Amino acid sequence: PPHPHGADIPLQYPPPVPPPPPQAAGPSHIFFPGPYSPHMEQQGDHWASEPVQQAGECNNMSPAPSSERNRFNLPPGHYEIPPRMWKKAATSETGAPGKYVIPAYRSGSAKWKSEQGWDTSDETSSSMTSPPHKRKMVVSWPSLLEVSYVWQVGVKDAGYIDSHCHIDYMFEKMSFRESFQAFMSKANFPSNFEGCVAVFCDPKSWHSDGLWRSLLEENDNVWGAFGCHPHSARLYNSAAEENLLKCFNHEKLIAFGEIGLDNSKAISPASVQREVFMRQLHLALKLGKPLVLHCREADAEMLEMMQDVVPRDYIIHRHCFTESFDIALRWMEAYPNMYLGITALVTYHTTRKLQDAVRRIPLDRLLLETDAPYFVPRQIPQGKVAYSHPAMAVCVAEKIAELKCIPLSAVLQAVRENTRTVYGI
Repeated sequence: PPHPHGADIPLQYPPPVPPPPPQAAGPSHIFFPGPYSPHMEQQGDHWASEPVQQAGECNNMSPAPSSERNRFNLPPGHYEIPPRMWKKAATSETGAPGKYVIPAYRSGSAKWKSEQGWDTSDETSSSMTSPPHKRKMVVSWPSLLEVSYVWQVGVKDAGYIDSHCHIDYMFEKMSFRESFQAFMSKANFPSNFEGCVAVFCDPKSWHSDGLWRSLLEENDNVWGAFGCHPHSARLYNSAAEENLLKCFNHEKLIAFGEIGLDNSKAISPASVQREVFMRQLHLALKLGKPLVLHCREADAEMLEMMQDVVPRDYIIHRHCFTESFDIALRWMEAYPNMYLGITALVTYHTTRKLQDAVRRIPLDRLLLETDAPYFVPRQIPQGKVAYSHPAMAVCVAEKIAELKCIPLSAVLQAVRENTRTVYGI
């Protein structure tokens, strides 16, 4: 019979919510046990019928009983995503779809049949009987754990480092007052997360007893980069510079930045930005630290200023690159040791120019970034969490693998080597 809403899909998709499992055998973590037919798989912006791998069929195994199919060891209240919601992506060694689960949420892309008819709302009951993508969107620690299945990408032999994040801003926005190790535990960081470079770009944070010191000294997997952001250029003075140089006496400060020019917003006057940028270029060269650059609508101007001061073979990290391949090529030709940081913006459907650039930029010139707490990856159900964190850099790697049509492990291994080259970590 025709679909009530006119969609050309059979009535059995999506399936109705099954009755709760018997309590005697303990709670089941499989939301939809049993076979699914036809199999539906999300491919890009559309849905398509295509065979996918059933749970329990990996490594020539026979299908396991429903009580044993939770291959991700999810805690109570967490569910394995049914196969028809599996996303096709290069997340396995062979790039084959369906082996690992990274769901994608799109408003209105799926409908769930209830006693009242077909439900097309974006928010329904938040009870445990609701499908995972239909639970009420709440930004909380439980929701961070709830989306932690994104980390289960099946790559255990390739670690990664978030090369650019703002832990101080992240803790402030999340009102978090505990240690970074506690944060990693609460957010369920994956085992192959090897650390992050925390950037402190506000002169007000450069005090000797600031958060940066405890972060660097209490965590073996956190390193620091200091420099004045162009938006804060109006706050830069001799006292701030003195504090900055004192901070660089710490052995775990490994880079100078983020510094540069930003013509997209007039938060600091352009003339002040140029003066502070040039001053910091000379300081960075004197200290011998890699440069971390921030550039918005100022490529030609910044490149001209740098070519008069910075040696051609200097190591540079162009942070949060969002421009075209032509601009990337211009920078890479001017500075052969320049690496381009890619954030979760590459996962957004509106960044076609950036996605085209990432396809063409050599893999040995890329770095993974989250720029946390900004830019939540699109692999995470929209509305589940409000802010990103360093573990989400793996989502950037997954998108790069998809764009380049190569295994995720190849991206992680190459970019990990790039991070070691730039920062020595």
